[in-house]
Amino acid sequence: MSRVKYLLVLPALFFAVPALRGAPFDLRAVLSDSTLSINSVTAAGGRIFGAGGDGRLYVWSDSDFSLQSVLPASSTYLNSVAVSGGSILAGCSDGAVYLWNESDFSLQSVLELGGGPIYSVFADGDYICGASGDSRLYIWDRPTLAFNRALDDCEDVLNGVFGDGDYFYGAGEDGAVYVWSRADFSLHRRLVAGEGFLAVFADGDRLYGANKDGGIYLWSRPGFVLQGVLAGPGDWINSVYSRERFIFGATDDDLARVWNRYDLFFTDDLAAGSDWLNSIFAGGDYIYGGSTGGNLYVWEQGPEPSPTPPPTVTPTSSPVPTATVSPVPTVEPSPSPTATARATPSPEVTSTPDPDPSWLVLGGNDYDGDGRADLAVWNGQDGRWLIAHSSGQSPTVEYFGRPGDIPVPGDYLGEGITHPGIFRPATGLWAIRSITRFYFGGGGDIPVPANYTGDGVTDPGIFRPSAGLWAVKGLTRFYFGGAGDLPVPETYTGPFAARPAIFRPSAGLWAVRGLTRIYFGRSGDFPAPAGYGGDGYADPAIFRPADGLWAVKGLTRIYFGKAGDLPQPADYSVSGRASISIYRPATGLWAIRGLTRAYWGGPGYLPLR
Repeated sequence: MSRVKYLLVLPALFFAVPALRGAPFDLRAVLSDSTLSINSVTAAGGRIFGAGGDGRLYVWSDSDFSLQSVLPASSTYLNSVAVSGGSILAGCSDGAVYLWNESDFSLQSVLELGGGPIYSVFADGDYICGASGDSRLYIWDRPTLAFNRALDDCEDVLNGVFGDGDYFYGAGEDGAVYVWSRADFSLHRRLVAGEGFLAVFADGDRLYGANKDGGIYLWSRPGFVLQGVLAGPGDWINSVYSRERFIFGATDDDLARVWNRYDLFFTDDLAAGSDWLNSIFAGGDYIYGGSTGGNLYVWEQGPEPSPTPPPTVTPTSSPVPTATVSPVPTVEPSPSPTATARATPSPEVTSTPDPDPSWLVLGGNDYDGDGRADLAVWNGQDGRWLIAHSSGQSPTVEYFGRPGDIPVPGDYLGEGITHPGIFRPATGLWAIRSITRFYFGGGGDIPVPANYTGDGVTDPGIFRPSAGLWAVKGLTRFYFGGAGDLPVPETYTGPFAARPAIFRPSAGLWAVRGLTRIYFGRSGDFPAPAGYGGDGYADPAIFRPADGLWAVKGLTRIYFGKAGDLPQPADYSVSGRASISIYRPATGLWAIRGLTRAYWGGPGYLPLR
């Protein structure tokens, strides 16, 4: 069968990549003391500092790489770390900036404003800055720690901040780098490029922006003219740093990419095992990379590479513009009791509204462990679960959940059996029937339970569209996608392990993190990825309720179902292949193409898959 085509659309001018020229870096150590991801890393005064996803700051010696201290800060994530003027600073997801004394690690202060999460911190002799999830740059005076002001020019989440010379720089989720004057805090420039900036850094005569489209954007200073884009190996560049003769980019493709700062030639890729890199920093003789797996990688810098001629510039396509995202209402049900299969399409009609994503990412549907998908529905008004077992045992009727909950069934024990579960956005409660209860996530989050590690156990996870945050409990957190995107994690790279992915209806974009980006579908389509080919790989697919179209990329296009139906692809026959099927809420009809038609559920019931 045809597999997903790899596609990387990068804007502006990209410098041609010549053959690899002498690897000047060797892996020296892997520090694995953190229980969750290392979201940010820096080094100063003979120490290495890592901001942990478990809410703790880790401190290592840079001479023997031994762990010196662990500084507890918060019950939520530490997003960033910086060292300046004798203080260690950490930005936290609870909206606070923590300050410790660099000499004895005593807690100096906690700066709290009650805004959004602090995704990045910067400090120098005059100011402390915090880039916030509420789209503001918060500024405190040094050394008094008095709050100065908040700059609110950013139109979306502010992911990164840096200050240098006459300016502050902010990396915006809206695809812009903001340049503020330090003299009067006025907005000096708004540099628009790419999908969304995750980090920003400046040195010498250049400003760098790490982007979600997989490139590092370079502007001249002080004129801020775009000079070009350095292309990375994956979908995202999460962090950028420049020092002496090199530019470093932390990628979501298990690598730190290195370019020569003077001729902009690609120099080396520094491997980081199977981890995505969140952060990169160069200090002394070492390069440090913080990873999603909780590891901090240390590479040692070798001798100067040989000089080479300057590069040529190759023009490529212009950036794909980000379309305005429209609201996502629930599709109105149709009163018709039967599904219709058609050999030819109907005339083109106006597209329907984008679907409610809450049902798209449910975790499982084999409640009796026989290898076949069961027909299962849930009523949000009274928490009623109705399960028709394919094994022939009597149907199950039980009550679990209440209005406002979202069902999250899954195999949470790794037994091959799906268990009922709910996520309560109002409180962040996850409750898995007869197994466990815990709190993870909150209002506005979409649950994305899936088997992310390939061990057969469903992992609780959330996608926060407002910030593009993905968080998988006990494993990792990262940023991928944003408002208007629908999360579609699936086994795109083969059996067992699911990959984080999004479908963007406004542009028809499918983006599988660290793997590929394709355009397939349009606004009004339901994403319906599943293993239609029987090879263990999930295939991107859409169902278009406006005319009943099913399109599976590289495999088929057919017409089955109509407006008001919901796609329910699954393996109903133990064939290893997902069958095209629909659920019709108006009547409770399940129509599985080529297999059967049955009635189970009806108005008020949500189908589970």
